Amino acid sequence: MRKIGMRTIAVFAMVLILVCLSVAVASANTPGDVTGDGRVNVLDLILVGQSWQLTGEPGWVAADMNTDGWVNILDLVMVCQHWTG
Repeated sequence: MRKIGMRTIAVFAMVLILVCLSVAVASANTPGDVTGDGRVNVLDLILVGQSWQLTGEPGWVAADMNTDGWVNILDLVMVCQHWTG
């Protein structure tokens, strides 16, 4: 099994952060679209589920659809209301 170096982990973390930031910006265009792909579907539900019950600053993560600082049933309802499949 190959070892993963610290540099590889750092690069991966930077890419992940950039992707998360771009998703947060893109999702502002389509209500309920957590992933930023222009559609509201099961992928958006998965991201809400992965952040379920987490708290932070309002809008701190794309899954906090209503920007109340808490990923909960209200965010899930927002995704379901704008479902495009």
